[in-house]
Parts: sequence; C-alpha cells; structure tokens
Amino acid sequence: MKLGRNDPCSCGSGKKYKKCCLTPKTEVGDLLWRQLRSIDNEMAGILMGHAKKRFGPRAFQDAWDEFWFWEERNVPENGVETQLIASFFLYNWIPDIESETYKIAPKDTTIGLDFFEQKGKSLSSLERNFLSENLEEPFSFYEVIRVDQGEGYRLKDIFLGTERDVIEKSGSRTAQIGDILFAKVIQIEHVGMVCGCGWILIPPIHKKAIIDLRKKLKKSPHAEGGAITPSTLHDFDIELRELFLHIHDSIMAPPRLHNTDGDPLSLHRITYDIESAEIGFEALASLCLMQTKEELLEDAERDTEGKLQKVEFSWQKQGNKLHKEWDNTVMGRLEIEG
Repeated sequence: MKLGRNDPCSCGSGKKYKKCCLTPKTEVGDLLWRQLRSIDNEMAGILMGHAKKRFGPRAFQDAWDEFWFWEERNVPENGVETQLIASFFLYNWIPDIESETYKIAPKDTTIGLDFFEQKGKSLSSLERNFLSENLEEPFSFYEVIRVDQGEGYRLKDIFLGTERDVIEKSGSRTAQIGDILFAKVIQIEHVGMVCGCGWILIPPIHKKAIIDLRKKLKKSPHAEGGAITPSTLHDFDIELRELFLHIHDSIMAPPRLHNTDGDPLSLHRITYDIESAEIGFEALASLCLMQTKEELLEDAERDTEGKLQKVEFSWQKQGNKLHKEWDNTVMGRLEIEG
C-alpha cells in the first residue's frame, strides 16, 4: 500500500512519513533511480553494438541457446524473456568453446568487461559504477519481504541472507510478500534496483527447492567455511539458472488432472455394440453400489413393447485411497442406449 504524507512512516520511527523517509532521501533516491534507469537503457544499446563488433553477429543467438541449455526456443523480437537474457548476455555470458562466437570473440571475458576495459575511461563516474555493479553482482533468488505498491519492495537474498530496499515502480504493483524473484540486484549509493529479472513471480511453494540448492552450495568447496558469498553464486551460475528454468517449466506446465485416488485422469468415450440393452444392463448393473437394479430401472426409457431402450447410472468402487472416511469412489458414468 502506498503511504500518504501524513501516515506513520513504514520504517517504524513513529514519525509521519513526510517528516521521515519521504524527504529528502526518497526524492533524491527517485532522481538517482531515474538516472540509473536511463543509463541502463543507454548502456544496453551501447553494449549490444559492442557485442556485434567484437563478438560477432551470432553472439546473441549463441547466448540465447546456452541460456536455455540448447533447447529449441526461437528468439522473440520483444519477448518478456529478453530483459533477463539480455542482462545474462551482456554481463555474465562467456562464449562456449564449441560455439561459433568463440572462434572470433575475445577469450575468457564478458561483453561488459571487454567494453569496460576498452572504453571505461570515457564513461562518467555513475556509468562506471553502474557497469561495475552489473559485472560484480551475481544472479540470485530474492524473497519479497515488504511491498510498497507502485514504489518498490524490500528483497532478501535467499542464498546470502542480505536485504535491500529496491525502487521498482511497475513490478511492485503485482508482487506480494513471500513471492520470489530470480534477478540481479545492484546497489549504487542509497538506491537499489533490479537489473535483469525473471519474467515470472515464483510462488512461495517453490522455496524448498531453492533452500535445497542453498544447502548443496554450503557444502561445496567454493563456499568459504560453509558461508555462501557472491563469488560462490558466480561459480554456480549454471545450477542457479537451471533451477530457475525448472521452476519456470513447472509453473507454466498445464495442470495435472487426476482422480481422487491420485491416478492420472485420461478422458475416453468407449462405445460397445451389444445385442440388446437388457443384456448390457444385466452385465453392468452391479457396478452401481448406491442403487439396486429396481431403482435404476425406475428412470429407464422403454419402447412401446416395454423393452429397455436407455438407462444411465454411476459406476463406483468400494472405499477411497485418499479419503478413508469415504464409502466409495466414482469411477465413471455408464450409458446404455438402443
């Protein structure tokens, strides 16, 4: 919820918002955030041009393929995936030795670092800080622990345990406490901002998988005395990205239909040719546990000679694996006609 000027400040000081965090820090922060957003957009265009010149025309396609672990995915012109993958491409990606780009690109360096070493002196101080932060900060999973809708949120790095207040005008409108982002979060002076964010909000139910990976990283030789550092996350960037895509695929997968026994549900229509409706009914009536034959025939349709023409009833079995208190489980619906 957005705070009014006279509301109690969310920092807990007991003062009104207008006399605490609103001024002058918030106004100055907004100004710096707008400057950084402008640099973000301009730098992306500059680095894309540098990539084509130094890394070749296939560079983005090769990075795209590697991001998706070489699955068949077409590059969209304006897809929601491109913000995250562009950040990966410009600041984290080093061409794979088997790619076409590797043959012509500078070796063992990223596009951003190669540009910084060549052109860094021509940049402003703020541009250099922005570029350095993006090169140094790893991707990680962040839990939303506070939301100021339309303004920003506080994020906690699930791996490092650090917290940052982030200005994010659009993303904070839909985020809720407990949601998880896969992103790169940078801090310049007093302004935190998201640079390269996954295109889905991850529900809290997936936090266990992230914690399981955190336990694995703590046991790794790359963790310093069992403590995870930004360097550890850089070393395990493949595992982090792999987990994000696994969670993404599970969220985007269609719902799994199953019956109350937990068995997968597959819809079928089966039609049998039988000599008469009476034969079919006599053979199948016992599958209905809730009604007798006589009760089922009360709603049946007959011809002018009194012969059975049509009858419908439920097919059931005794008990239920998931719900022990249930007497029966519906297996299907039977229709005998003609």
